[in-house]
Amino acid sequence: MTSVVDLAFKFIEAGWVELPGAMMKRLTAAGAEQETHEAGWKAYDAWVRLADEAVNTLYADRAFGETMARAFETNLGFGRIAETFASAFFGNLWPAVGLPTASEVHALRGELTGLREELRAKEKTEQDERDRASRIASRTVPSRPSANAFRPELIRGAREAKESVAV
Repeated sequence: MTSVVDLAFKFIEAGWVELPGAMMKRLTAAGAEQETHEAGWKAYDAWVRLADEAVNTLYADRAFGETMARAFETNLGFGRIAETFASAFFGNLWPAVGLPTASEVHALRGELTGLREELRAKEKTEQDERDRASRIASRTVPSRPSANAFRPELIRGAREAKESVAV
């Protein structure tokens, strides 16, 4: 128990004396930032050591350990009972109300993901078609009369394939 008391005094000294003193020095510009940083870490270390030693001392007590073991077992038992009642209650209530089950919601999310992917693919295809049409349209020359009607002629390079677009 004396080690817990010693660590408590070290924490009080570091956290309530040294740290506020270093912060005041920092605010008045008399101290460096490094001092405040070190005082903060010293208080943190003292707190961790105090908490560690207090918990170790507490769990070393046989009566406390047995009490906590019984409490954990009881808590787990109550959890199982609550789970059983919840599954019985909601298992019958859920379909009666008409709410979807988790598997149905999961399946719906999968379908929505598939639809999103299809929509993205369709948008990409349509964008590619628009780009192709605009490329073809940019290579046309002004219309001139021909034997059949007014038709634009494509300007193509020697190696380019003929492309057409419905107007």
